Amino acid sequence: MLLVLGVWRYLICSVPLAYDPLYWGGVFPLGMYSVSTYHVAKIMAAPFLLPLSQLFMVAAVLTWAATFAGWRHKARGRALRVIVGAWRLGRRAPKNRFARSSRGR
Repeated sequence: MLLVLGVWRYLICSVPLAYDPLYWGGVFPLGMYSVSTYHVAKIMAAPFLLPLSQLFMVAAVLTWAATFAGWRHKARGRALRVIVGAWRLGRRAPKNRFARSSRGR
């Protein structure tokens, strides 16, 4: 279902691919589905479910890695903006907030 929604959103609706914190909500169900399928296969002695569990584990790890990379890219850009902003501020003469105003005193 998540794959179908992803194809619809990014390929059909042409939404640009950008990091969104809500993507972490897609990582969790993939991992839980993989783990639960693994345990069902072990408890019910259904070895035909093990490849499905492994497939979803690979999908969960890849999804986690892609989401983490998106977060890291966005955090790096934000950190760079903060550093450049601080550098620009350092070049200007700082305002003295505690100096007395020359108005009326």
